[in-house]
Amino acid sequence: MEPSFHAGDLAVYPAHGVAQVIGIETREISSSKQTFYILKILDNGMKIMIPTKNAGAVGLRELIRADEVDEVFEILKSREVSVEGQTWNRRYREYMEKIKTGSVFEIAEVLRDLQRLKGTRSFPLASARCSTPPAPFWSRKLQSRPSPTRARLRKG
Repeated sequence: MEPSFHAGDLAVYPAHGVAQVIGIETREISSSKQTFYILKILDNGMKIMIPTKNAGAVGLRELIRADEVDEVFEILKSREVSVEGQTWNRRYREYMEKIKTGSVFEIAEVLRDLQRLKGTRSFPLASARCSTPPAPFWSRKLQSRPSPTRARLRKG
């Protein structure tokens, strides 16, 4: 089932973050009519057109619910990091795949693991490259929630 959005809704578009649906338009492309969500990425103002029938396939989804925010915080607090026996390049690929899912829970796991590994022998330069995108990415997702959540985020 494809996600359904209306103009004014907020959505998460993987690798870009939170976007506002600014419109839904039907356009003719290659002599066939297609309906598109017109998104504006909140972080940088970029506009993107997503075919409504492909929204789920590209990972477009609703923001997480307020009750799911607690689950994200629990993941971040967890001390569980499973890197034993993994090479840095395998871990890097695994982390990048998790980030690409767009799941705030997967991204939280990556951020938690990288924070725990920072400063250890298991944290090479490639992992540092991987650690840059997740923090702002998931924090933007959480910051788009109602204000009590934003206040909780600022407190740390």
